[in-house]
Amino acid sequence: MPKVDFCFTCWPGGPAIPPPCLRCGSRRGYFAAGLCTRCHPYATPPVESCRDCYAWGVSRLHNWLCHGCNTWRAKHPVVGDCPTCDRPVALGAEGVCRLCRKQATLVRTGRNKLDVIAANRHGQQLFLANMFSDGSRFRPKPPTVESGQPLRPPVQHQQLLLFPMQRDLSAYGRAAMPAPPDPDLADELDRRTRTYAATRRWSKKHTDEARWGVRILLGLQDTPGAPIKATEVLQLRAAGLRTWTVLEVLAAAGLLIDNRPPAIDTWFHTQIDGLPQPMTTELLTWYDVMRHGRPTSPRRRPRS
Repeated sequence: MPKVDFCFTCWPGGPAIPPPCLRCGSRRGYFAAGLCTRCHPYATPPVESCRDCYAWGVSRLHNWLCHGCNTWRAKHPVVGDCPTCDRPVALGAEGVCRLCRKQATLVRTGRNKLDVIAANRHGQQLFLANMFSDGSRFRPKPPTVESGQPLRPPVQHQQLLLFPMQRDLSAYGRAAMPAPPDPDLADELDRRTRTYAATRRWSKKHTDEARWGVRILLGLQDTPGAPIKATEVLQLRAAGLRTWTVLEVLAAAGLLIDNRPPAIDTWFHTQIDGLPQPMTTELLTWYDVMRHGRPTSPRRRPRS
């Protein structure tokens, strides 16, 4: 308490019985300044039961309510006495509280009508807080049979360029991009893109952007049917498209060459940028030995 040098446990002639909490009236867990651990802003109260459904595992963060009861109160703001348990709580459309309705759905068999009073006549089954789910988050993803299998063997030839140029995809719209020269390959890869997106539960926007990105890359290929480099996929950012979806689809189809520099190489060159040339040369030699190892003496295994 303010201006008091002793707690109630160390009170001279004590221990003394702490006073009730000034906010909630509780006589348990006294903390300081006349408040208990549940009400004091600087206390760390333990988890307790939900105020409405008694589910164990709620905290003060959500006002001592579980996620289900928070949503229940938002959807059903009417508070009254539940005819089954006689508690003043938020009542749903059937005129009963959430705990009584959960008990009725627990004991109901088949599609029979809910009998809330009969279901709660012999007691209620309590549960842990925030554990109700349809199980979709824990359901294993369906196997991707086509993952890692190429559409067809990539072509072995390569069309060389006289003047390699960087394309500016921001200057044209998606519809103005050239059509793929191999329609059969484009249709098959589009079908695989939709199948891959469905197995990964992508949204419609992500699926459409992946299909557009694959179609644009196939239309811009200098060698139709050849694998696509990851640096070419990154050009899609100028057209306002996501690249990670296209990279996943091409990798699953076996048509991706990941030629991006490792992030650690970019980070290291950023760190040594601006150092004198002798220091830069020695650090590059040290980095090459540490990253790729050294087969001759003094030998060193490459770092992971």
